[in-house]
Amino acid sequence: MHHKKQNITLVVEELADVTPPGKAPPAWGDIVRKSMRFNPHIYALTQRPAESDKTILGNCTVIRCHSMKRANDRKSMARDMDIDQAHIDALKMGAFEYIECDDRTGVYTLGGKGAKPKRLKI
Repeated sequence: MHHKKQNITLVVEELADVTPPGKAPPAWGDIVRKSMRFNPHIYALTQRPAESDKTILGNCTVIRCHSMKRANDRKSMARDMDIDQAHIDALKMGAFEYIECDDRTGVYTLGGKGAKPKRLKI
């Protein structure tokens, strides 16, 4: 069966409310894995990635991490983004800094409020 590519956008405001750590609920797994043929844009937002299933991280093309208060959260994101934790530790909360990893290109970018994004050498 041929499926026409669609422009689907789904925003999940607090991922931990949808999918806890461990095995993803069947509906969430279907959305993340089976919908890929429809070319979706899924924005899965969370304050605490460690409290959510990792299915989305394994299937996403872009991860963006802003500053995080807890050391365990920074450690988890560094591991998930495959970068040294020092990069995440250095993000400034007041400047709304972030590190973005684009899996399609392998490019890491540092950006923030009012700042021009710049490529990071990882």
